[in-house]
Amino acid sequence: MFFKKLFNREEKNNTKIDRAVEVMKTTHFANPDPKQNQINHQLLYNEANVYIDEFRHIKTTAKILNMVADAVKQPKSENRNGMTFTVSYGVRDSNFIRDSFRYKNRTHSRCEMPHFQAFYSTFSDMNKEQKNWYFYWREQVINGHYPETDLSYIYVFVYELINYSFNSNAAFNLSMIYRLYKAYKGQHRIERYISLIGDMLYELGEYSLAEKWSPNLPQIPPLYRQLNEKQDSLSRISITYWKSYLTQHRPSKFFEKNKNKIYKTFKECLPLLETSHLKHNNNKLIDVYFKQNEEKEQRWLFSGMVSIRTENNFIEFTSNNIYPTEQLFKEVSAFFRLSENVTRLLNHEKRQLQLDEGIFPSELKNQMIEFLSRPKERGRFKTVKTKVVEETGSAIPPKPDLTPKVVIEFNDERIRQLTEETDLLVDEVARRSLEPEEELSETSVEVDLGEPEKEEEDQGLNKFFSRSEDDIDSEQIEDFLDSLTDTEKAFLQQFKDMNCSSSEAALFLKAKGLMLGVVLSSINEKAQDSLEDNFLEEDGEFLSIYEEFEIVVNLLKER
Repeated sequence: MFFKKLFNREEKNNTKIDRAVEVMKTTHFANPDPKQNQINHQLLYNEANVYIDEFRHIKTTAKILNMVADAVKQPKSENRNGMTFTVSYGVRDSNFIRDSFRYKNRTHSRCEMPHFQAFYSTFSDMNKEQKNWYFYWREQVINGHYPETDLSYIYVFVYELINYSFNSNAAFNLSMIYRLYKAYKGQHRIERYISLIGDMLYELGEYSLAEKWSPNLPQIPPLYRQLNEKQDSLSRISITYWKSYLTQHRPSKFFEKNKNKIYKTFKECLPLLETSHLKHNNNKLIDVYFKQNEEKEQRWLFSGMVSIRTENNFIEFTSNNIYPTEQLFKEVSAFFRLSENVTRLLNHEKRQLQLDEGIFPSELKNQMIEFLSRPKERGRFKTVKTKVVEETGSAIPPKPDLTPKVVIEFNDERIRQLTEETDLLVDEVARRSLEPEEELSETSVEVDLGEPEKEEEDQGLNKFFSRSEDDIDSEQIEDFLDSLTDTEKAFLQQFKDMNCSSSEAALFLKAKGLMLGVVLSSINEKAQDSLEDNFLEEDGEFLSIYEEFEIVVNLLKER
């Protein structure tokens, strides 16, 4: 029903009074002279130059040829009381096919391109100047030249190709659509053309080739892909993928001020959460959070296109789709709140968010605190003495050994202090009752944990976090920004609210002689080196910078 509503619009009788001029324009195109057609065909282009090898063998089926023949039949004419009426039962799509047959051999000399923008663009949407440009442009692309043009012109030609009205040869139509895609993908968002090639191949019965060009992919959530690709580095999955599964999250004042610290706690402790699942039920997070269902599905062919196809225009296939489980929503939301509670403790904030402690094993919170309390990189060692030893006494002394010799010893005092602080925090967590957020205005347990010594402020419990309120070290940020080219910096400054239209981004880079995909790969590779994560992603019609890198964008715009 959906397909019929979209394409097989309700037919209406259009009764028009014929006029002498209009008769000359409309009554002699349905069955053009084959000889004349053949002569003009050779003048316009050489089909063999258009074919690509993968499609060269494909022939148009009789069913498609009959469908096109039915679409171009002339409307019936009636004579009533001395007046001739042409009664048309065709819809807009069939009218387009008739116009395509009428104009299939039309060419024009070089001219200026008038802008043309229309949804479901057809010949009836064009004025004379636009048609002249279209006929000139069409001949150019057939012969391997691709002048810049508006997207609506390209779609008119694609509609001619998928409807076999410009050329009845399937090999030509498939090859031409692919050539248009290759030529204009940097100028316009035309990824859909690849799926159109797949639709044509399915319709032609070329199923194995269709699966290669446009496979019927199962539904796979982005987070599932990330968990699958980063099984050994869960902490590198961006918080952006997790946030879509948060439920009933109301940001607290503490969250607003420390959100990047909370994000970091959440990400860094994901391996602990997975270890807990492996210990208790022998499942990884990807197995707990997602399930697979085998389902029968339909693929509608040429959906959203100007097409003369009306009935049963779909194929059926079996797909193994991936869906999130209820436990994913429940645990991610709870673990996010648990991460905020742990972050609060590590920052000497006494109030805790209300949380159902039964969701996770009782030891998980303590494990998180202990893990995050460990000094990072430096370890529990300190440099006591560095000395350089030189040999003397010979007439010609050898080259001195300048390699520093480091004597390492345990910092017992520091270990004792950290142990006491950790024990105090663990006791406090076990003793106090949970409290709601600040906005709920309920009493909190006030505990004086003592003031840390100033020189130790950035060590111990707070060593996990950077000195700023962000989850990236300033040195990492500087390394990343320094690695960007001037063009890449200017490109990132085009983003508003961490998002940018893919089409606008492509046009910005095209003006500088660069391709969008190349620049995105370059920026993400540099981010992997400096920030240990991708910086942005392309999601449909938009580009998005991961939320945890907002500080990087702000610093870039301040420069």
